[in-house]
Amino acid sequence: MNTMYKKWLHPDQRLFLPREKLDNLLSLYSIKNYYFRFIRHNENLVFRINDLEKKNTFILRIHYPKNSGFIGIQQKKGAIESELTWLKALNDNTDLILQHPVSGIGNQFVQQFFVNRMLLNTTLLTWVEGEEFDQEAINAERLVYQLGCLQYKLHEQSKKWNTPPGFYRISYDENLFQKYLILLKKGVVKKIIQNNHYNQLYQCAEFLLKLVHTLERNRENWGLIHADLAGNNLIVKEDTIIPIDFSLSGFGYYFLDLAISAGNLKKYLRPSLLKGYGLKGDYRELRFIEAFFLMIVIISASRNIDNPGWRGWFNKRLPVIADEYCEKFMAGELFLFQ
Repeated sequence: MNTMYKKWLHPDQRLFLPREKLDNLLSLYSIKNYYFRFIRHNENLVFRINDLEKKNTFILRIHYPKNSGFIGIQQKKGAIESELTWLKALNDNTDLILQHPVSGIGNQFVQQFFVNRMLLNTTLLTWVEGEEFDQEAINAERLVYQLGCLQYKLHEQSKKWNTPPGFYRISYDENLFQKYLILLKKGVVKKIIQNNHYNQLYQCAEFLLKLVHTLERNRENWGLIHADLAGNNLIVKEDTIIPIDFSLSGFGYYFLDLAISAGNLKKYLRPSLLKGYGLKGDYRELRFIEAFFLMIVIISASRNIDNPGWRGWFNKRLPVIADEYCEKFMAGELFLFQ
């Protein structure tokens, strides 16, 4: 089992968890006899934990990102507590099937432990059984329609729910976007991004910000969003789609959630997403969704500029986005929904 620990090693060589350290960590949740399996390492280090005594299964998250691009307030204890506060409120106020946060010592959702003199935050969530959403499935259109309905329910809860004192999460606003746009320049220096492509993205960013500024920031347009409703964050169980992992959630325009999902769906599935959400799909709505798609692409690219696993994306996808999508967007043409 020690061979698995190689996957736990962060590139900066500081995060190495011997078995006894994991034992100490899980004891904070009164778990002593267990089996574990590495799941993934992105913004968090994630494991599946099978409690052999209580016959329960959990997701353990160690809030330590794989890449420096994901470092931010989302690793702070108060921000993680806020994430789980919203998740608990969604469980209480909606009929959505969601994970539940699990408390540990002191009845606290966020536990802390030291690794090589680093104080890290950790959380435990209930496991959701099911399969990853497959866009090739025969019921894919129906599931994507459900995804639209699901997003609508999330946003409606956000519109009505008053965040408690001390609540804070990342804000996907213009300031954050401009910060990541500047950081993306690092890709030119490292010869990952061609200078002309960066200039196209920068010009497009200025153009889309003018459009976003026309969208009023009020409770109907802006609030808490999941910010990662795509890929392996969508689980299917008994013909029902279930969202997991709210670790990138924060404040943003509701169109951003739709943009992230739409941009990761096959073209023929995108109309089902809009129908499920209740949008007519008029030009104005589609323009905003495409603007936020380009915004999140730039943010994601900047976050992963040091991620070797994204080299293929930078080589193949970024030129298409810069040369084709940005050009069409600035010309007023639709590119996701044409």
